Amino acid sequence: MYQKINESIDTLVFFEGSKIKPLRFRWNGRIYRIKEVTANWQTRRGIYIQKRFTAVDTAENYFQLCYDLSKNGWTLTRILQEDFSL
Repeated sequence: MYQKINESIDTLVFFEGSKIKPLRFRWNGRIYRIKEVTANWQTRRGIYIQKRFTAVDTAENYFQLCYDLSKNGWTLTRILQEDFSL
C-alpha cells in the first residue's frame, strides 16, 4: 500500500553528466540509505521538468522521490511498505 507524503527532504545525490542518482535522504530526522534505484522517469509541470525516482533502501522500504528543477529541491512523494511505522 502506498502512503502519500509530499514532504521536502534533504538528499545526497551523485551527478554523472545529465544523470542523477539519489544515494540517501533525510526524512523526519532519520537518514535512509538507498540500496537501489528501481525506476526513473521525468514529468513536466508547465515548462519545468521533474525527475522522479522509485528507490529501495537497505531495510527494503520503497520510496518515490521527486527532484523539481524549478525549485532545485527534493520531495518524498510516497512510501510503499507493509508496516507504516517508519
